[in-house]
Amino acid sequence: MIIVLLAVCLAQAPGTVAPLRTAASADIAAGKRLFESQCAWCHGTTGAGGTGPSLQRATLRHAADDKALGDIVRNGIPGTEMPGFTSALTERTAWQTAAYVRSLGRTAATPIAGDVKRGAALYESTGCGSCHVIAGRGTTIGSRADRHRRAARRVSSARVDRESGGRRAISSCAR
Repeated sequence: MIIVLLAVCLAQAPGTVAPLRTAASADIAAGKRLFESQCAWCHGTTGAGGTGPSLQRATLRHAADDKALGDIVRNGIPGTEMPGFTSALTERTAWQTAAYVRSLGRTAATPIAGDVKRGAALYESTGCGSCHVIAGRGTTIGSRADRHRRAARRVSSARVDRESGGRRAISSCAR
């Protein structure tokens, strides 16, 4: 196995990155440890999302391929809260972290509890679309509510508070 992996790495042109699917279980385990220490603060310990988006998907918005994912791990995403870890990670440790992140996309995402129709009605009735986008509707003054599990939790919380007479639907956006 080591000889095959070495042959794959040596056969590549300079500046190319080994496909993440070639990562050995030891590389993925090392990437997981790095992820837990550096990334879990925002993406959650299982990559299900938090202040950062869920990484439990086969296709990541900013990482169309393995090289792009490795670049994001090393350099972050300009104009977003995703920082770079250039000083903390070597090319190898960034590759291991990217391999672990890619493995998260091969796991089933945890479904979010709630009633989609009631959530859509709440989105429409409280004016969320004046700031947030869902399914191409609304404006982008606020975050894209269709891209974040956190937003689904807010809508769920807002729905519960609204049913009890509160107006959290609007105050949750002001945080």
